[in-house]
Formats: sequence, structure tokens, C-alpha cells
Amino acid sequence: MASFDIIISMHEQPSSPSDQDIELASRLDSLQRDANDGRGISAVRTVASLLNSGNREAASAAISSEWDKISSYPEVANLLVNEGLFTPYDPSKHS
Repeated sequence: MASFDIIISMHEQPSSPSDQDIELASRLDSLQRDANDGRGISAVRTVASLLNSGNREAASAAISSEWDKISSYPEVANLLVNEGLFTPYDPSKHS
């Protein structure tokens, strides 16, 4: 994931995180912490870290990049979609 972090840091500089993003990061951290028999979900830790640093655009990019892993956890996936950080591809809307 190091190369992904380098691309993000070159692309956008973070700003101060909003209260909403800090709260979302906390909720994500809580959800991921207990997943995988307590090992957590590294992709979700990355998203939470980016939100905590004020880099919402990079968090959204990380979600897109790691969606195949994140979508395996419906509660996390639904939260990210409901918060507007990701819109899954819907083939019925692209026919």
C-alpha cells in the first residue's frame, strides 16, 4: 500500500478534518476492529486514517481501490455508501 500513499500525498494535501469525518473515522475503526477474528480490516484502517487527517478525497480514492475487500463487510460498505464516500457500480444504470 506504500505506493498508494505516495500517489495520494502528491495528489492532494489534507485539510483539517471535519467533525463529521472524525466521527465517521471513529465508527469505521470500531467496526473494523472486531472483524476477522480481531485482526481488523487494513483497508478500512487506511480509510479511517485518511479521514482523520482531513483527506476525504483520498479516503474516497482508497475506498474505490479497495472496494473488493471492503464490500465483503456489508455493515462497513453500507456505512461508506450512506455517507457518500462511495457509489457502487450499478450495471442497470449503464445499459
